[in-house]
Order: sequence, then structure tokens, then C-alpha cells
Amino acid sequence: MDSARSLGTPAAEANPVDAEGHMDLTMAFAGTRKPFEQPGFEVIAVSDAQASRLPRLIMSRVL
Repeated sequence: MDSARSLGTPAAEANPVDAEGHMDLTMAFAGTRKPFEQPGFEVIAVSDAQASRLPRLIMSRVL
């Protein structure tokens, strides 16, 4: 993210799966919520999209 910040990018966005417990790992290619929360991403919305019947989140982190 340092590279994006140095180029003037205002924020980073991620669209992970909101998985609690077990899920089909082939559907976790975009990641899961917790690893994005650790560096400071916050949920800003829940998408209509789903992966393995679980909601996809829209998460953002101000850079």
C-alpha cells in the first residue's frame, strides 16, 4: 500500500467473503474478512454478490 499511497491513491478497496466458520475454499479466492480488518480495512457496504451463499463485502481503507 505504500506504493499506492506514494502515487496519491486516496483509498484501497477489497471485496472479500464474509465467512464465519467453514466454507468452500475455492470460493475464498478474494479473501475473507478478518485478514483485511487487521491492516485497517472497514466494511462500508454489503454487496448483492455472493460466494458459496455467503455475502461479499465492500471494504475500504483510507491511505
